[in-house]
Amino acid sequence: MALLEGESPATEGEESAQHRVFPVTVKLTQEEHRRITEHANAMGQARSEWLRDVVLKELENSIDAGGPRPELVELVGLRMILTNLLRPISHAKPITEERFEAIMAEVRRSKVQVASELLAKAEGGR
Repeated sequence: MALLEGESPATEGEESAQHRVFPVTVKLTQEEHRRITEHANAMGQARSEWLRDVVLKELENSIDAGGPRPELVELVGLRMILTNLLRPISHAKPITEERFEAIMAEVRRSKVQVASELLAKAEGGR
């Protein structure tokens, strides 16, 4: 309900946009600008809105939001599996079903911790 005649209530989007007063700039090549503009248009968004969404989603998925990314965890898990399976094979030792299950259980148990340690080590070197 408008308080004064002639006023229309602001929509939620308009109200939210009014509080967006901190600009962020980025320099792009002409090709990057073209590609981003085309993609945003294809998504039905203004370029700035699309860029804002991408940045905010990246923040939500950041390392600070709960540990290493799932892709890294799975890659580390695969590396652990390969390491533990290829070592015995290279020495011509058979891998029993029990040993295989033990390897898989250990990988499931420790892959997040190992990925976190690798990530911390990599970030410490920066």
